[in-house]
Amino acid sequence: MTIPPHRRDAFLVRIWRESSPFQSGTAKGWRAYVQHVQSGESRYVNDLASLIAFFEKWTGALREDDSRPPHSI
Repeated sequence: MTIPPHRRDAFLVRIWRESSPFQSGTAKGWRAYVQHVQSGESRYVNDLASLIAFFEKWTGALREDDSRPPHSI
C-alpha cells in the first residue's frame, strides 16, 4: 500500500489491565481496543506487535528516517 506523504490518520485506543480469578500473583495481562477513525475498522489486541501492525496497516511501516518529529501545522 502506498501512503500519500501528507496523509493524516486518527486512531482511538483504549488500554486496560485484565485480571482473572484464575490468575495468581501479579501475572495480569493487558488488552487494547484500537479503531481507525476514518474507516471505522477496529479490533481487540493483547500484544504490542498486534497493535503496531494495526497502525502500520493504515500508515505504512515505520522506517528509520520516519523517526524525525513531524512538521508543525
